[in-house]
This record gives sequence, C-alpha cells and structure tokens, in this order.
Amino acid sequence: MTSLVPDERLIEEKARQLLRQAGVRGFPTPVDDIVDAAGLVQPKESLLSESVIAEAPSHIRRAIRKLTGRVRAILDRKAHEVHVDPGIHNLGRIAFHKLHEVVHEIIPWQQKLAYADDDGTLSPAAHELSEREANIGASHLLFQFEYFEDLVRDYRIGMAAILDIAQTVGASAHATFRRYVRVHDGAVAGLVMDLSPCSREPLAYRRHEVVCSESWAKEFGATWPGVLRAKPFDFVNSAEEARTSATGAVRTYWAFPNLRNESVELHVDVYCNQYRIFVLIWKPRREALRRRTLLVA
Repeated sequence: MTSLVPDERLIEEKARQLLRQAGVRGFPTPVDDIVDAAGLVQPKESLLSESVIAEAPSHIRRAIRKLTGRVRAILDRKAHEVHVDPGIHNLGRIAFHKLHEVVHEIIPWQQKLAYADDDGTLSPAAHELSEREANIGASHLLFQFEYFEDLVRDYRIGMAAILDIAQTVGASAHATFRRYVRVHDGAVAGLVMDLSPCSREPLAYRRHEVVCSESWAKEFGATWPGVLRAKPFDFVNSAEEARTSATGAVRTYWAFPNLRNESVELHVDVYCNQYRIFVLIWKPRREALRRRTLLVA
C-alpha cells in the first residue's frame, strides 16, 4: 500500500462486512459484539493499567515508545487483544477507541504486531495513513452508515439533536457532531474552537476542526480561516455565554454570503462541553414533521 490517500471504498466494504458478521442492525451500537466478530478479545486487566505496562511484551513496549502522549488504546495483533486506557470513563470515547483498534486488525495491509494510539493518532487530524484509515473505519462501524443517516433525518437541526443522537448511538458528542454534519442532507457546517479566546481585542478564537455537509460546500464553499474573529464571524461573541450556560447551547443568527455573493440568514448553535466550543451553523428550512429536542441542564 503506497498511496497516501485512504482507500475509502475498501474500508467501507470491510466495515459493512464486519457489521453483517456481528449481526449489528440498530442502536445503541453493540461495540463489544463487533470486537468479538473481528476475532479479538478484551482482557479483564488492560495492558495500559499502571501495574501491567512495565511488564508488557517487547513488541508492545516498542509501539508505545513511538508515541509522545499518553497511550489511550493498544491492539496486540500477536495475542489478538484490544486494550483501552482504564483511566478513560467517557463511554463514547471508549467505544471509538475500541473500534479504531478493530479497524487496524481488519485492514489487510496493516500488518504491525502492535498498534499503540494516543490523542494524536486518534485525532481526525492524524497524518499517518494507517491512523486516518482506522479513524474512518471506526466512524463507519460506530454510526452504521444508513442507520445513522435515517436517524438524523428524524430530528430538527440543532445541537440538542446531536446530543440526543449521541446518547442513542452510544457515541461521544464530539464524534457524533462530526458525523452528523458530514452526512446531513441540509446545508450544515460545524466548527470546533478552543475553550478560550486567543485574542480579546478584537475577540477571536482558534479553530481546530471544520466539517460541512455536501449541500453546504456547494452553496457556501468549505474554506474557513484558522482564527475566527468577531468580524465577520459574529457568532464568536456567543462563545463565552455558551461556556457558562446552565441550559446548553446558545442560539444566535448570522448573515453570510454564499458563493453567488448573496447574503443568507443562518441559524447558529454555540455549545461548550468544557473541553471545546462547538459551533453548528445551518441554513433554515421547513422541518415541520421532524422531532424537536431541547437542551436541558
């Protein structure tokens, strides 16, 4: 495998095959069944527990030494074992980490004896091909393709819908936010910003991620600056309110030109999970028959 571009067709094929093999149809996604169907086991005591890691096999220690951050998950292909950091308590993150390691196992050209992953390799911005492929495949397994898209269509657009869907799927809010925006059939964009501003005069926040739906890209394009300033990005003025809000997302509105240079009035939800600020932006449309959700403290 010499290409620097993930083979998305084959990754999708392998993910669908494993979902069928595990008998997965519907939510919440039975992650442990998928791990079992991949021929992997999850020992009761993780190699990443403090009492075990010092005595880990040499091929595991070599994989760990290559990382710069805290190890979050390991695939031991030699022993057919998946290990997740026992210090992680968010069930959605645990699910994604397990499935990331599963994809390392099922992709034919990923043949290392051990994969050790930290926050960098598990990030959507990971540069190494094998990690990008594992992230793509893990997302497919967790969100189950058309089942997730059908679920998204049931809801009115908004951050409340994303949080409700995350609970239904058994995924983290962050991963659900990313997938929700990408597959939505409306004009929707999602931004992830730092918790605190990088500038006060003028007010500005550093952007970490951007994702948009196909409809958004066609109407507005997909280019965003790395730093979002209050002019022209008025919604950053709501970030501090969102960070201290006791009731969830802050709803605001924003006028933005489309690719034809026509000003469009957009709806914006700004939400904080105490680690990042999420900005969901969408072009309003008629959604009378869709499920309405509310954010409750």
